[in-house]
Amino acid sequence: MILGIAQDDRFGEMNYIESKKGAVRGGHFHKKSKETFFIIKGKIKVILKSRNKATEFIVGAGDVFCVSPGEFHLFKALTNSAWINMYDRKIDRLNPDIHKA
Repeated sequence: MILGIAQDDRFGEMNYIESKKGAVRGGHFHKKSKETFFIIKGKIKVILKSRNKATEFIVGAGDVFCVSPGEFHLFKALTNSAWINMYDRKIDRLNPDIHKA
């Protein structure tokens, strides 16, 4: 089986992430970066907050969602989980576009 995730040059960095049940990740926003997520396995509660609204939803294997610049995001692993995150630009390790709320 082949499952296509992306077919263009819009990603500057891609990362594979594993989290054990109960792990919390994120808790920040990016001023410039757009981030796309592809869930490989597990269930994750996603909390997004922008200036005017807050959204919560559950994602699982095969789901894809995006986080826009300025949008606070926090993830809670409801089960052991794995996903790929894809930034539209390469993260500068000396000055990362990661800002705590």
